[in-house]
Amino acid sequence: DFAAGKSLTIGDAATEALTVVGATANFNGTVDSGATFANNLTVNATNALFGDQVGNKAFGALGTLWTDAAGTTTLSTDVVTGDTLNFDDDVVTTVASTLTGTTLVDFAAGKSLTIGDAAAEALTVVGATADFNGTVDSGATFANNLTVNAPTTMFHAVVGGVSPLGVLATDAAGTTTIDTTAVTGAVLDFNDKLVLDQTTTLTGTTSVDFAQTVDSAASEQNSLTVNSPQTTFNGNVGTAANGALGSLTTDAAGTTTLNATQFTTAGNTMTFNDAVVLTQDVTLTDTGTTGITFNSTVDSDATARDLTLNAGAGDVTFNGVVGAASALDELTVNSAHDVTVNATVTVAGVTQATGTGTTT
Repeated sequence: DFAAGKSLTIGDAATEALTVVGATANFNGTVDSGATFANNLTVNATNALFGDQVGNKAFGALGTLWTDAAGTTTLSTDVVTGDTLNFDDDVVTTVASTLTGTTLVDFAAGKSLTIGDAAAEALTVVGATADFNGTVDSGATFANNLTVNAPTTMFHAVVGGVSPLGVLATDAAGTTTIDTTAVTGAVLDFNDKLVLDQTTTLTGTTSVDFAQTVDSAASEQNSLTVNSPQTTFNGNVGTAANGALGSLTTDAAGTTTLNATQFTTAGNTMTFNDAVVLTQDVTLTDTGTTGITFNSTVDSDATARDLTLNAGAGDVTFNGVVGAASALDELTVNSAHDVTVNATVTVAGVTQATGTGTTT
């Protein structure tokens, strides 16, 4: 036990690491490396507690902070800073915290990260790489926020499955890889490029926003389902080399805004169950046999927009009114089997270049 109001300084020269072993390891005071040495701290304890700032003294950032796999680490401090933060056990934060690993912040597979034991206890993770290998949840019912500022961000286990996050936000630099089946929060705000390494469902009970491109991992054709009352795509989808999605599906609630020019799926259908609004000229391409379906309305924003559909051997189906709120400019079907229109269509012009079935 290290007392509150006191300091632990690790080393007065380089390579003077400290290992703490015990059933319980309580760091109630500040913990720093000796100035500029970036010495390491390893904690092998079933219960580890950091109750004050770690690595926040001038030139006192740790090298590697490493916790063992047993038990739980509780972070009751607003700052933890080192070159590498490796949490091999379950982690619980109990105050608003910023974890900075200049090289890496890593949460182990098979473990859990719980953000906050009360409301307004957000977590910010900063580093070159932020790797969430275990589950991530808010403390129960609190809907706490997670912000990740890292060029490489990876989620390898379910996020918000037990207790949804408030806001999940990534910064604009680099790429976030989703290698899990589900991510759930009130707001999902992906400001960087998004790559799907599994078929996944993203649920934002308030909104889901994609600021940049969305692609499948190369040649995997992973699918994306978005469940949210407000979904916005601001970057092309499925257009990276061999990066087409398997399918793209939105739920029936609310509106999906297409603020990008190209959307590509590879044969497992593109289905918009909610209202669609075009804020650019948009081309939707499905290269398989299942096609493109609109189950609600399709409109332009205040400017008439073109919609071009390439359904390959699949069908194109409109089950909702098109252009009633704001007319489209040109509606073009370059390829399809059957084209079915089950509601009125208001556009400046319609072109169907080819079709192997019927148009009704």
